[in-house]
Parts: sequence; C-alpha cells; structure tokens
Amino acid sequence: MERRPSANQSDNLWRNYKKLQQLETWRDGILHDIHEELAGVDETNVETKIRKESFQGAEHESNSMFEQIRQVFMRLSSLKTYDRHLLETCIRIVDSEERRDNESTANGTEHDGPSVTPGRPKRWREKCLDVIKSEVSKRASETAPSHDILEEDKDGSRLLQRLTKARDAILKDLEHAKDLSQLFTEEWDMYNIYVMTYYENVMSQMHDRFSFELNQTETVQVLSWMILCRDRVFNCQNADCKPCQMIVQLQDKFLREKSVHIHEWMENALKRDISDWRSEERPTADHSGALYSHFPVDILQLLEENMRQAKDISLELHGQISKVCLKELDAIMESYTANAKSYINQDQAKPAQGGRAHHRVSPPLRHGARKNSKEQRPTHFEKYVVALLNNFDRITGRLREMTKEVGEAQKQLTEDSRNNNNMQLDEEPMQKLIQKVETQTKVCSRLLLPKLMNDINSELATLLTPNWLTGNGREAVDTMCDVMTSYLRHLREPVRTWLMPAIEEMLIVGYMKGLTDKRITLKGDMKDRQSLFDKICRECQQLEKFLEEFSVVNGQISRWDVVRELASLVQVSDQQTVNTELIVLANKYPDITDKQARHVLKVRGDFTKAQVKTIVSTSLGKKRRSVKGQKKVTIFSRLPST
Repeated sequence: MERRPSANQSDNLWRNYKKLQQLETWRDGILHDIHEELAGVDETNVETKIRKESFQGAEHESNSMFEQIRQVFMRLSSLKTYDRHLLETCIRIVDSEERRDNESTANGTEHDGPSVTPGRPKRWREKCLDVIKSEVSKRASETAPSHDILEEDKDGSRLLQRLTKARDAILKDLEHAKDLSQLFTEEWDMYNIYVMTYYENVMSQMHDRFSFELNQTETVQVLSWMILCRDRVFNCQNADCKPCQMIVQLQDKFLREKSVHIHEWMENALKRDISDWRSEERPTADHSGALYSHFPVDILQLLEENMRQAKDISLELHGQISKVCLKELDAIMESYTANAKSYINQDQAKPAQGGRAHHRVSPPLRHGARKNSKEQRPTHFEKYVVALLNNFDRITGRLREMTKEVGEAQKQLTEDSRNNNNMQLDEEPMQKLIQKVETQTKVCSRLLLPKLMNDINSELATLLTPNWLTGNGREAVDTMCDVMTSYLRHLREPVRTWLMPAIEEMLIVGYMKGLTDKRITLKGDMKDRQSLFDKICRECQQLEKFLEEFSVVNGQISRWDVVRELASLVQVSDQQTVNTELIVLANKYPDITDKQARHVLKVRGDFTKAQVKTIVSTSLGKKRRSVKGQKKVTIFSRLPST
C-alpha cells in the first residue's frame, strides 16, 4: 500500500528524533564521565571550549529538528486531516523532550552541582505554545472586520454582513482547534490557550478599530457582535479579563450616549407638550375616549425603543439601559408635575426645577399660564387638565408592564448559567418610581377639585334658594352635571377613583350648606315643605346616578342619606317627630352643632324661635349627655361655621 507523504514525513521525523535522542544520550554519558573524572580539578578555558565544540553536531541536529516542529505548529490553523499524523508525532517529540528537561533539572538538583547536559532545559513545549499564540493572534487579526468598511457602508448592511462572516469564520476556527486539541496531552491545555488567545486578540482588534466614530446603528451592531462572541462563541466566564473589560468600556460609551439622547428627547417632548396646552389643538383620545397629550406617547415610545434595542444586544445591557431610562423618567416626571400643577392652577409662579441639580430645568410656563385671573382660559383648558392627569396613569401603567418584563428577564438570567458577566436586574427602583408617580398623580388630581368647585360654585350657591325651589330657568343640578361631565367623561378610571369620593363629598356638603345657611325660609305650609323635600330627594337621586356612571363605589349605605335626613327635618309634620328624627340624626352624626340644627329647623317656617331652641336643646342635649369621650368626626365637621 502506498503511504501518504505526511505519514512518510512523520515516520522520518520520528526516526531522526530517535537518532538525535541516541546521540544526545552518548554525549551526555561522555560528559558525565568527564565531569566525574575531573571532579575537583579546575578546567581551563581551552578545555572548556574543546568540550563544547566537540558536540556541536548534536546541538545543530536538535535545533534543526525543533525548526521542523515549529514549522508544523505554524501551520496549525490550516492543517488538514492527513497532517494529523505529523502533528501527533511532533507532540510526542515535544512531550518526550519535556520529560527529559524535567529529568535533567532533577538530576542537577540532586547532585547539587552545575548541569552537565548542554542545552537543557530546551522548553520546546513553551516555545511551541508561543508559536501557537502568535499564529492565532495573526488569524484573529485577519478575521476581525476592518475599520475601512465603515467608509463604504451607507446603511450598515455591509458591516452587518462582515460581522456575520467573521463570526462564522471564528466558529470554524474554534471547531478546527477543538478537533486538533484531541491530539494534545492535558499538560498542553491547548484548546483553552487557543480560545483565550483568539478571544483576547479579536476583541482587541474590534476595540481598536471600532471604539470611536460609530453611529448608533454601528454601535449596536458591533456591541451585539462582541457580546455574542463573549457569551455564545467563546463562552468566557471571567468578567475581569481584558476582553470583557473592553466590552464593558464600549457598553459604558453606549450608555453615556444613550443617556444624553434620552435626556434631550424627553426635554424636547415636554417643551412641545407645554406648548400644546395653550394651543387650539385638542388633546388625543384613545379608543375608550380617555384624553391624552403627546407627552406620554413620545417618552414611552422612546423608552420602549431603547429598551428593546438594548434587549436585542443582551439582557445585561437591557438591565443597564433600564436604569438609565428610569433615572431620566424620574427627572422628567418631576418637571412634568411642576408644570402640570402650574397649568391647572393657572398662576404665574415659576415651576420648580425637576430632576438633577443644574442639569434639568423645567421649561417656563409663561405661554401656558394666565397673567391674571381675568384672562381667558385656554380654549381646551378642561380637556388638557384631564389629559395631564391621564398622562400620569398611562405612564404608571407602562411602568407596571416594564416591571413584569424585568421579572421575566431576571428569570431568564437565572436560568442562563453560561455567562456570569450578566448583572442582576432590580425591580425595586421601578416599584419606587411607580409609587412616586402615583403620589404625583394624587397631588395634581387634588388640584382639579378647586377648579371644579370654582366652575360650579355659582350653581352650588343657588341651592336651597327661592329661585331654586320654584325652578326658574335651567336647573342648577343639570348645569353642575354638565360641568362635571366636561371634566370626568374623558378621565381614566384610576384617576377617577381618587377624585370621585372627594367630588361626591363636595356636592353633599353643598346641599348641606344650603340647608344650614338659612338661604330660604318657608311659610310653614306643608305643601311647600313637601315640595322642598321631594326636590332634594330627586336631585340626590339624580346626582347618585350621575356619579355611579363614573364608577363611584359607595357601598351599601348611600352617602347622600345625610342630605335626605336633613331634608326630612323640614318635611315631617309634627314637633314630636322632629325630636325623634333629630335624635336619630345626632346618633349618626354626633358632631352636628346646635346652630346647624336650628338653621335647618328654621327653614320650615312653622316653628317659633323658642320652639326651635327647645327642640334642639332637648334632642341634642340628651344625646350629648349620653356620649362620653371624644366625639366622632363626620361630614358635619366639613361645614363652615356660620
């Protein structure tokens, strides 16, 4: 059978090595005998020179053989299958020489004298590994894409193709190295050395070639490629190694640029939104009819794009960009809250600075606030007030969704144990921001109540007046419902939940105040008292139904019963019943005052002052004597003193 050329070369190399081994054995034996013979005798320089020159042939043969071996290792990355015989022989020779180095070193130490074996230790394994590292470094440099491609690439497609091609080439090289590493003994640690050398050099080349002058798309492509190589190709577990630190540097650069971009985008989004508040353009309504301005749409779109982009690169970067986004969102929400408060209040106070000190300044609201209370409101003031409050809820809702996404990403990080460079994702900052935005929502929502009260104040002032009872003109309750509808119909449910109980109480107090302010005094006629009672009950029922449409949850007992019970004091026919009703009322509302009770009874018009005083002192006096300790505070304490 005809043998392959490499097999012949392998056999020849091994035979030559055995000859060299025999030659060096003879040389070492002769030198050892000479060393023993001349022990204690000083050797002249001439004798030393003669001894060394006498065996130069063996040294020459040794150097020549190592050169052949070195040439084989230089072709390691391109070795074909039939060259494996030659590589295996080279490894056997190097391992053999490594053992002889160790024996020579041990013998020299044992005899406690100078080594009599010339050229030892040869360190052929160390030199071969240096050759491997050198060749792998060259290969890595050839594989990494050149920076020149950026000058030719207009849309990033060529860079992406080149990165994909480089990744495929690396995978092929590593597979080849893994196959060849089976020929090496454990002492070589050949595959790990090959992989780390390749990793260090290819990342160094990428860092040197692409660390600067990259646009956003190119940065994402290069960073994604480097992280993919770290986590999936080279599977590096050492976060402190030089290549991983290079990736960290590029990530930090990416995060700094993103932080500036997000900051500027949010600032501009807020400025645009503030300008819209005074414009003729209506706020946007979603499918449910809830109103929004452009602000939450703009910033949420920005956050989602950046977080999605970071997630496409790595979960690690997704966690880092999430922190950047939350920090910037926290800052802009402070500015937004300050400006929203100024707009709702329509004052001229300067909005507070939000965000980082000397970094974020709230845009002035001169174009969004009235110069004085007589200046006309913006065209769509009520709608934008509602939109500003809804914006809070929209942002809070998206933050809750992001919290779930972070939890899922954290679960994936926990399950993925292939890379320990990934950071831990933390849900706590997001939860704190959600709580903060909810607090800001409540603060701004409370500012709506005075505005709403001011808009229906004239109607509340007409309650329980003669004109109200006779029904001249449009009913005040209808006007109040229309005004409240203009605010509430486009308000999202969570904001309504905070507002509606306060609005309901404001209306109830309005009716109670009408009864306790002596706005009307009837003539004592039962028909008039019944008409007043019936109208109060109708309007209570109308307002109850109106408020229920906006999801007010009152429980089983209506909060409007207190108005009906007060009106009942006007409606009942005899004094004894009034006494009983008033005692029952005082049991439920112990903080009702004598003056409030007297004013309600005076509305009837059929009791004298003395009778009213007697009824109140008798009914409330009994109750107060029976009550010990601090009185319960009820809605009557909300009534202004008269």
